[in-house]
Amino acid sequence: MAKVRDRHLGTIQGAVGDQVFKVRSGESYLAELPHLSGKTPSVKSVNARKKFGNTGKFASAVNGLPSFKNLWDNVTPDRISPYNGIFKANYPFVSSSDVTDLASIVPFVNGFSVTTTTVSVSSTEIEVAIAPIGTNAEIDTSVELYIQLGAVIKCSDPVADTVPGLYFIPVKSDNLSLNLTTALDFTATLSNQSASLYGAYSTHKTYLGLVTLTVDGKAVHFSSGFVH
Repeated sequence: MAKVRDRHLGTIQGAVGDQVFKVRSGESYLAELPHLSGKTPSVKSVNARKKFGNTGKFASAVNGLPSFKNLWDNVTPDRISPYNGIFKANYPFVSSSDVTDLASIVPFVNGFSVTTTTVSVSSTEIEVAIAPIGTNAEIDTSVELYIQLGAVIKCSDPVADTVPGLYFIPVKSDNLSLNLTTALDFTATLSNQSASLYGAYSTHKTYLGLVTLTVDGKAVHFSSGFVH
């Protein structure tokens, strides 16, 4: 790769013939265009790309829930983004064709336990009822004033060829006032667009979790993940 030093040319970017100008740190470099190898990719490499893609789709959906993105930011090293933290944690639980029930929208350790009494998922809404969390979960209700349900619906087995084989819908409830000694009921409503996408698939699996929030909406504690 050659560096372009002519100050009269300024910053150059783009392809010219079989060469391409690239910009790094404000400097222009000249390189050859990448060439296709002409080799048929192996089944192993194809499956690896599919697994990578499925993990990315799931991580993007979780990252699309602001409170849960903030939660992962809390537990992810500074050198990587929340998205990459979600991706790395869930990659072992994804295959080339599916995201397994072992995947989670919350971190895999240190979540407080929840007992669900109702979990219902439809094309219009998600309803979850839980028993009292209890006061032994190290939650400080003078700081953690709210609690929110988050979910990612995995849609598979499309009814038409015009949609992807797997699609993920992120959904969240409104914030509820946090009370550790009473049962709590959450409702997360799907948008019209999400409801339409939900209906384009015949099989659904939902990954759920809870996160406690400060008055400023900062995530603090989280529940163990659960699947419906």
